[in-house]
Parts: sequence; structure tokens; C-alpha cells
Amino acid sequence: MRKCFLVEFDNLEYLKSLDLQKRIREIKEEDREFQDFLFVLQHNPVFTIGRKGSREDIIVSDEILKKENIDVVFGSNNKVKIGISTRYACPSKNSKERQKLEQLLMEHGKWYEVAQLDTNAINKIIKENLWDKKIIDVFKQYVSLEESKRLYLSKIKNE
Repeated sequence: MRKCFLVEFDNLEYLKSLDLQKRIREIKEEDREFQDFLFVLQHNPVFTIGRKGSREDIIVSDEILKKENIDVVFGSNNKVKIGISTRYACPSKNSKERQKLEQLLMEHGKWYEVAQLDTNAINKIIKENLWDKKIIDVFKQYVSLEESKRLYLSKIKNE
């Protein structure tokens, strides 16, 4: 299991947070063994303008931007890719729901396919409909679908 450091900021300016992410990325590019970090922060409102955009693309005045503490950031040579994945998670060990689920699997002769409630096997079975629909529907009553997101910061290749 990969581990990471959780770093929380109450409020951090957008450009400072972006600079921090860039520096961490540069370090990771040089040293793949460098620890992973998860930044949890809030920044002021930001209008981002694409690399080919201009100030004219913002229809509010500089006075309003300043009054509302809104930064305007113009495009850079960076991009962010968001990866989203979903997985079914089982009830925790020693819970009543877990005991019921294990009993259900044994009654249907399916326990051997997911011994120890292997989440990889469970996800494959549900996502690929490898069991009878009735069993999967009952099984889904005991598991929850979890979604995780990852951000990948990288450089845009020169055009």
C-alpha cells in the first residue's frame, strides 16, 4: 500500500499552491522514491484563462476583481489530468453486515470465489456480471460503491 503525507492549509493563495505543486512534481520527476503528498486547501476564487486567452475574456472590471479578491491566472505550460475510479467496498471485519454477507456467499456456493472478501475479485465479478443477476443484486445490498479521484500534474508539450 502506498502512503502519502497529508498537508492541510487553512487558506493558501492560488498561485502559491500552484507553485508548491510544481515544485513537488519537479522533485518527484528527479526522484521517484520521494514521498507522495496530498494537499488539502482552500484558495481564493480564480478565473483561469487558457493559453490563447486574454484579459478581454473576463467581463468584470479590475475593481470588482480586487474587491472580491478574485485572481486572474493566464495559461501555462502545465495541465492537470483527473483520474476517477470506482470500487465496491465490503463491510468491515467483525461487523454484523459482514457476517451476513459471508453467510449469504456460503449459502450460494460462492464463498470460494471471493475468499476473505477479496475486493479485486468482488469488483471483477460485479462489473463483469460473472454471477447470476439475483445473487449480484443481493450482494450489492452489502457493499458500497466508492469513488476516488487523483490529480496528475504534467507539462504540456510544445506545439
